[in-house]
Amino acid sequence: MIAAVVSVMAGCAESGSPRALTRATVAACRGDRTPQHCAADLIKLIAVKSIRLTAHTSVHVEQSCRDAARQTQLTVICPPIAPAGGVINDPNLWGPQIVTANSYSVSLNNGMNPGFIHWEFGAIEGPINKLWVFDRSQWAATGTPPPVRKLGTTDIAGYRITSFAFPENDGQLAGHDLATASQNGISYFVSLHYHTHNDANIAILLSILLANKGSHRLPQRS
Repeated sequence: MIAAVVSVMAGCAESGSPRALTRATVAACRGDRTPQHCAADLIKLIAVKSIRLTAHTSVHVEQSCRDAARQTQLTVICPPIAPAGGVINDPNLWGPQIVTANSYSVSLNNGMNPGFIHWEFGAIEGPINKLWVFDRSQWAATGTPPPVRKLGTTDIAGYRITSFAFPENDGQLAGHDLATASQNGISYFVSLHYHTHNDANIAILLSILLANKGSHRLPQRS
């Protein structure tokens, strides 16, 4: 259950300048203040208007992260903020999606479920185009599926973020936009359903990047 929704206006920056807000956001999201401050500042920094975000993430998100972490060599970074609609209470519709030694992806509210939005997050060692969602040979549509379309690139809080739009008719991310950025050789992504929520993709992605202060790769298992 979502306990509260972070207000768009509840930032911690004293100044309204982008530089001051960026500094405040980085400080909040790296642990100097609460997750609520991190979420509030990110909402302001990215000017998120498409969907409500919250710092009170569902227990299903946290469980999905723990499950994925048991299956990969990468350090799984659980999103500090999430869409405010919560996660449907059906274990068949949330959890790790595809996980390998050097990648992971988590799907929440898989499919079309009234009152809930499908979203995914994950990471892969190396460039993002190695991620399985970009492999059109695995898509089921007849004929030649349309390519993924690059929406653009922007620099925010020291990260270069690239966004893509996936076609409507096929693939695990059909009808989604995706935001991605690299950190220490690991490419992270966030993807919400519909082509109207990329501001939220970027905000959640930044919360992951800024919260990531530990090791990016686990020691090799014996």
